[in-house]
Amino acid sequence: MKIAAALLAGLLLGYFLPVLFKEQPELSHYTILLDNAGQLSEGSEVTYLGVTIGTVTEVLLQEKQPAVKIQLEENAPLINEADAFHLVTASLLGDRQLTITPGKPAGKHLPHGSTITAQEPSVDLSPFLKDPSSYIDLFTALSKLPEGQRKEAIQQCQEILKNQQQ
Repeated sequence: MKIAAALLAGLLLGYFLPVLFKEQPELSHYTILLDNAGQLSEGSEVTYLGVTIGTVTEVLLQEKQPAVKIQLEENAPLINEADAFHLVTASLLGDRQLTITPGKPAGKHLPHGSTITAQEPSVDLSPFLKDPSSYIDLFTALSKLPEGQRKEAIQQCQEILKNQQQ
């Protein structure tokens, strides 16, 4: 009887031990070198095609350039060497977020922990949002952006205008 109980306890322990000490999912960490990290802070959102996929964990100077360390969620898409990183104003209150615009799908995926230099200058809509009469300047600036950034900036403008009407 003691042998059967010990065998049963061993089987249960063998079954539940891996579940109890299951390794937590690995989160992706990257360092992004930017032209300007203005108003970006720890806890700021990281978005990909408008979906929040992570957070900024640290803002610092690295190699005499503003840098942010980001942590992406487990289900976030893989970072591609052709992806573009830029700052956008997320609300009328001036909250900033780091946005990733996907590049060419055939590009090489970057390993966790990589340091990435932003390929695009940061997009800052805040000067246009302070003065509604400058919408012509806004549309001129939008026309100069690459298509992926332009679509995202237009969506952001639509959200801001919708919020102003309420």
